[in-house]
Amino acid sequence: MLDARSPQREITIASRLCEGRHIEIRVQDSGPGIPPQLGESIFEPFESTKPSGLGMGLTISRSIVEARGGRLWADSGAGPGACFRFTLPLARQEQKAATQACP
Repeated sequence: MLDARSPQREITIASRLCEGRHIEIRVQDSGPGIPPQLGESIFEPFESTKPSGLGMGLTISRSIVEARGGRLWADSGAGPGACFRFTLPLARQEQKAATQACP
């Protein structure tokens, strides 16, 4: 977002239920986006689109989401800026009941 050409910088976060089994979260910004030639490489360790970036944020984020049975990807066709989506499975009824019992 630091390189956004617009003085108005926005981040939009949205969620939706998918097939009653997953929740999908979409995070989109109004920045310059991700160069298409980078593709999936942005999720590789030490790959960064920023000169001072470490290139670990997306790698770590994807591993956390996948460890919980979800999926994380970049959606290049979602409009201007960068858009990332991830899904996570909904908890089973037994897990929900146990969670609700906690103070």
